[in-house]
Amino acid sequence: MRTFELNVDFSHAELTGTETLFGGIWVSLDGETFPQHGWPDFMTQLAGGLSDDISNIISDGEGVINFYFMDGPFEFRVQVNQLNWILEPTEDLNEEGCPIDPIIFIGSVLASVEAIQSYCIENNIAERDMNRLGSTIERLRESFSSYRSQFSQVS
Repeated sequence: MRTFELNVDFSHAELTGTETLFGGIWVSLDGETFPQHGWPDFMTQLAGGLSDDISNIISDGEGVINFYFMDGPFEFRVQVNQLNWILEPTEDLNEEGCPIDPIIFIGSVLASVEAIQSYCIENNIAERDMNRLGSTIERLRESFSSYRSQFSQVS
């Protein structure tokens, strides 16, 4: 099982004219970054949307996460069937259907959205999606907790 994580970096973060947080957001597979370390993109929309997708899949028990970076043509896809999370090959991330550790992946997404929320609060940033992000984080926390207990019973 491979390690697939969402990462964020605020060193060059800025609030755009549309009041959205733009900064470094990328994924890593066993330490290899995609699309690249510090990839500049819309942090709140990407991490928040990914959080919603994960919560929905945990609730449904299966599905596909299609993740598209907004700034560029890059994407990745994760096929989920209960406890099996498979990173599927795409044109951009050509991995041959490798299983990923869902606990590490979900934990990294939760840590990233919490970091985005904290960054905005600490820096008095009135990001337009902050209200939605709060409920998204709470839902992901609950989903993750439920998934971890389910996962630990199977392991």
